[in-house]
Amino acid sequence: MKITRHNKSKLKQKSEQQKAMEMQMSEKSMEILKVQSGIHEIEEKIQQRATAMHEQITRDLRNEITRLHQQLRERTLQAEQDRLLRSKRMEDSSTIAKENAALESQLLEINKQLDILSNKEKEPLQTSTRIEKLNEDVSALISKHNLHHSLEPEGWQEIYGITHSMRSPSRSTSNLVAGLDRRIIDIEISK
Repeated sequence: MKITRHNKSKLKQKSEQQKAMEMQMSEKSMEILKVQSGIHEIEEKIQQRATAMHEQITRDLRNEITRLHQQLRERTLQAEQDRLLRSKRMEDSSTIAKENAALESQLLEINKQLDILSNKEKEPLQTSTRIEKLNEDVSALISKHNLHHSLEPEGWQEIYGITHSMRSPSRSTSNLVAGLDRRIIDIEISK
């Protein structure tokens, strides 16, 4: 009888211990569930934040790529414009150089023409001076050597014809002067 009570007491004690353990296990299970639920919430938040960050990073990267593409297009366009501008400047420089060379050539030709005209303008004055000198020489010869007595009439006629022809536009002045020079030389030689 005593054994039975003792067994019952042990069984009751074991039963109570088991219930207590079950209660503890149930509480632990609840805590585990809460922890798992918390972990799940944290994981969801982390996932949401990761997704949001990924989307933000993706947007930022796309914006950066778009900006870089735009800069690349602008710089490519600017480089092309610079190339065209340099090419145009080189063409303009070449054209200007050719025009300058042509102008220099024209200027040289004009200077040559001016020199020729200047010499032609001086020629009548030089010829006139030479004629005056020849006239003086003839007068000096006539007065000094009394050429009017020693010259034959043909000589006087020739000199008169030459001096008269100097006023005639039909003959070259230089030819007339040359003829007068020759005649004076002939007269001096004959003397």
